[in-house]
Amino acid sequence: MAQFFSLCLSVLRARFPFPRRGKVARAARRVGDVSTRSESVFDIPLPPFGHLPPPGEGKRLMRRLSLAIVALVAMSGVALAESAKPPLSGSVAKLELKEPRAALPDFPFKSLDGADASYDAFKGKVVLINFWATWCIPCVKEMPSLNKLATTIGKDKFAVLALSLDGPTRARVAPFIRDKELTALDVYLDDKRTAYGKLDILVLPTSILVDKRGREVGRLAGEAEWDTPEAAALIRHLIDEN
Repeated sequence: MAQFFSLCLSVLRARFPFPRRGKVARAARRVGDVSTRSESVFDIPLPPFGHLPPPGEGKRLMRRLSLAIVALVAMSGVALAESAKPPLSGSVAKLELKEPRAALPDFPFKSLDGADASYDAFKGKVVLINFWATWCIPCVKEMPSLNKLATTIGKDKFAVLALSLDGPTRARVAPFIRDKELTALDVYLDDKRTAYGKLDILVLPTSILVDKRGREVGRLAGEAEWDTPEAAALIRHLIDEN
């Protein structure tokens, strides 16, 4: 909000510069010497106390003020919209935003012991859904950076939901997670590729970023470095959203 008022003040100063002060400016206004006055709504000569303004001056002032207000509203709307967009730079610059955001469809998956699971356990958090597999070399390379991101942000308001597509090789998942010490990740199975199909995944790895309301913010297809300041800033931006 402070940035908004600062913007408004800047626009007013640029669009309607304040008149010069001092004896010269006051004398110029009294005698009507327009060459020493700025062209501004603030320079409209005021009538002596107790007198009505000249015909037309009030309307002229109101017109100029109305135009200024319209310009301020338009510019502030653009500025606020830009500031509301998730910051995408550096390692997360490839993330493709989904506009407008849409709620994810229901998609089932399983815990590592084969029990049914659902997205309900993650509601209210910012979630990074990562589709991967132990046989996917780029996926394996990416996993440590995802674990570092989850550790940096903390699991209170953020989660990395790692959905493994390992089918016949699903027995390798738990040992892989243990050996690589990926303890900050929430690892589950999509061995039937149900979630993979419902969320229209085309390549591995693919990461889908979801806001606190369960809406897709965007997705990044392919490997990325998630243990960077840019990735952390993106997640914190979404956590701070209303």
